[in-house]
Formats: sequence, C-alpha cells, structure tokens
Amino acid sequence: YPDVVIQEIAKRLDYSTMQAMKLVNKRFLSAVSDPLLWMDLCERDHRTLPTREFRKGLADHALSDESCKGKLDFERIWVKDPFRSNLAPPILSTLEEMQRKYGWKFEPDGEYSRPHPLSSVIVEEPPVGAEPHPEITRCFATSFWIGLRELTIDLVKEGVPEWLLDHIRPRIIVSELVAPRWDCASVYKV
Repeated sequence: YPDVVIQEIAKRLDYSTMQAMKLVNKRFLSAVSDPLLWMDLCERDHRTLPTREFRKGLADHALSDESCKGKLDFERIWVKDPFRSNLAPPILSTLEEMQRKYGWKFEPDGEYSRPHPLSSVIVEEPPVGAEPHPEITRCFATSFWIGLRELTIDLVKEGVPEWLLDHIRPRIIVSELVAPRWDCASVYKV
C-alpha cells in the first residue's frame, strides 16, 4: 500500500495506537512520522498552528541559524496544542481542586493578610454583579479584601519548543478578562 493509505488509517486511530504503528517497521515509521500527516491532523482537529508569516520567518531564521532548521514538530503541536490563545487551565468549581490539579496559589498579600488565605478569593458560578458574557459561566471573585492568585505556566511543558523560546523569542502576551461589580469601586493589577 502507498504511504497515503497507511496515513489515512492512522488518522482514524488514537495517539497511542499511532505510536505503536511506528514500531511495526521502517515504512510505517516513515509514513506515520511524516510532518504532512500531522499538519493534516492539526487542521482537522482545529489545533492552532503558527501563522504562515511566523513559519516563513522561522524558515528565514533557519538560513542563518542551522539549529532551527526543520524543527517545528507538528506531531507535538497536535498532541499539546501549544499555540492556542489561552494556556491557562480552566477555572474549576473549587480553589482546592485548582491548587491540587493545576498548582494555582491563592495567597494573601503581606500587610493585608487574613487568617485563612483561601477566604480572599472564591469561585463564583454564575458570575454576578457584572454584564453577562456568553462564554463565561464561572469566574474568580473577591470581596472587600485583596485577593491574590498565582499560576505558573511552563511553556516547554505545554509543548512550546525550547529552541523556539531560546532562538526566536516570540512575543508572549499575558491578558485577563476582568469585570468590576456594578455596586462598588475596584482595583485590579496584573
């Protein structure tokens, strides 16, 4: 069978089975390792790919820096989806669950400390006191006390290639959707 048939079969399998296919023989390894297969899977499954301009810039950069040549791993992009617009994990129903599962930290700030650090931030479902948003069903809310949150996102663990961070140094944008309540003033810092 031609490689395209092997690839069409692979497209209908889960990732662990595709990995097992690579162990069958060199031909299967070659067919299932083809970057075009993984690009097709990325497009089919709506993975966020770097823009064409970014990929062209990467190719231009590879002309002067051999260490970047051909290193955009579309298989890793399909598995991890590292170029998606939001790398922060979703808000879960409790702070304790978010601490345990994602490593969120909810701590008081020095002089404004309260005896129970989790009491300054809560998960609110649905959000109240602000304009409704069609995509937001759960949010963080604070009271009259300062509420601090901290989340560390390991870009390499999320699937962003380390060489890309070191050599290309892409622009990283940090933002958050914030809505103050209607009935009081607020202060926000990121």
